[in-house]
Parts: sequence; C-alpha cells; structure tokens
Amino acid sequence: MFDLSQLINEINELKSETYLNYSKKVEIAHKMLISEKNKSIRLKNIRKKVELKLPNASYKKKKVLKALIPRLDRKISISNKKIIQLNNIFHKYLDEFKKHREILGLTDHSFLNEFYKD
Repeated sequence: MFDLSQLINEINELKSETYLNYSKKVEIAHKMLISEKNKSIRLKNIRKKVELKLPNASYKKKKVLKALIPRLDRKISISNKKIIQLNNIFHKYLDEFKKHREILGLTDHSFLNEFYKD
C-alpha cells in the first residue's frame, strides 16, 4: 500500500519544480528584454555619432556614412519590434507565474511588481 506522507512529499516536489520553471521563464524573459533595450540604445547612439560625423567627412566617407544610416534605421526598427514582442512575452510569463503562485496559496505579489518594474 502507498504511504500517504510519501505521496504528499512527491506532490510538493512537483509543485516546487513547476514553481521553479515558471520563475526561470520570467527571469529569462526579463534578461532578454533588458539586453534588447540596451542594444536599441547602443544602435541609437551609433546613429547619432554617424550623423555628427557626416558634415565634416570627406566625399568617400560621406558616401559610406549615408549608406550606413538606412541600415542603422532598419536595425533600430527591428530592435524596437523585438522589444515590443519581448515585453508582451515577459508580461505573459509574469501573469502565469502570479497565477501559479495564487494556486499555491501565495497571494502577495508586491515584491514581484517591485522587482520587475520597468
């Protein structure tokens, strides 16, 4: 016959594993979102530097810099789209994590809101 305490321990282990998986999803999505935001900021700064160098450059350099600006604009727009997608994914995972916490009986989410505020 099955031991009831053993079954309870196995159920608690499964709960802790799923809780850990949800928290890892949220953490990974948050790291990806922050790195993409930093990438977008870097690209915008590069574009500003290119625009500042453009008036004082020689003819060949101007030609190269003018060709570089549309490429940077395209990369910035792609990065902004990724930021929007990652933000949606992050909030989806955070909501799932909060729902799972509520299922486990943990209803106070104030620390999550403070830790992951943007």
